[in-house]
Amino acid sequence: MDAARQDFVKVKLTALGERLAGEGELLVIEGRHEFTFKAGQVRDDITRAFDWDKVLKKQNRDGEPLFELVEVDGRRATVDGEEPSQA
Repeated sequence: MDAARQDFVKVKLTALGERLAGEGELLVIEGRHEFTFKAGQVRDDITRAFDWDKVLKKQNRDGEPLFELVEVDGRRATVDGEEPSQA
């Protein structure tokens, strides 16, 4: 992977996030940053250090996450940002 892209992750809405977005969008505003997602959309312009770790992975409704990481190179990342072990 290109070193300049290592800090970026692919993120999409969870099933709950998609239900909440419906036909529209789900908007998250944190400070001066704004994130808009539509159902079925995968964004690859999300930084791990701030966008994911500090904002999106913490968004939930009644404890259920609204966003999740998607597969990269055939490996599934978990909601907490760690890839599962190969055990």
